Amino acid sequence: AESLGLDLDQLHADADAQSTVDFIKQQALKGKAAGVNHTPWFVIGGKSVLPRSLEQFDKAIQTALQEAQ
Repeated sequence: AESLGLDLDQLHADADAQSTVDFIKQQALKGKAAGVNHTPWFVIGGKSVLPRSLEQFDKAIQTALQEAQ
């Protein structure tokens, strides 16, 4: 973070803020309710996918784009 020029004091304050903790808990609950049981987890075009390569990831995106037309 420091090499990116970020304010480390602000970064730590934001990471420790209750609003950050609450947001992470809320997102975790939403994920659990949607059936997410591991990370990373991708949803493309409303479908859960687990691409094992960049090519599979690209194919899933292209398929979703075609289906959306």
